[in-house]
Amino acid sequence: LFTFTDVFFVLFDNAQKHSGFQRPSITINVETNDQQLLRIVVESDCQNVPRAIQDCEKANALISSGQYTKGLSAEGGTGLAKLAKIVENSKSKQPLVVSVKEAEKKFVVAMEFSFVELGNKRTLGELGE
Repeated sequence: LFTFTDVFFVLFDNAQKHSGFQRPSITINVETNDQQLLRIVVESDCQNVPRAIQDCEKANALISSGQYTKGLSAEGGTGLAKLAKIVENSKSKQPLVVSVKEAEKKFVVAMEFSFVELGNKRTLGELGE
């Protein structure tokens, strides 16, 4: 639970600080897949698309090289470095990727967390039974 609290705090804080909007719109999509990964994709408004694209390229390079904490901290932003640290033990081949949807002017953060199933899957209605 603490992990997700940290993740969402960082994502909401970054959207507020870097979107260029006073009240950015934020969309969250959560899904699981057959590789036992929990995928969280967060999209937020982005006013300066060219800058965001450059920032994504730099961040993805640092994240994939494992030098995220050094490089991102030097630029003054530790949010993505914190997210990269949180997902570093994920079994995903790409546990953290940032991108921009240019036409929609959206900054996108996609994270994949490993999980373990703890029993039979049940629907929300079955939980009350």
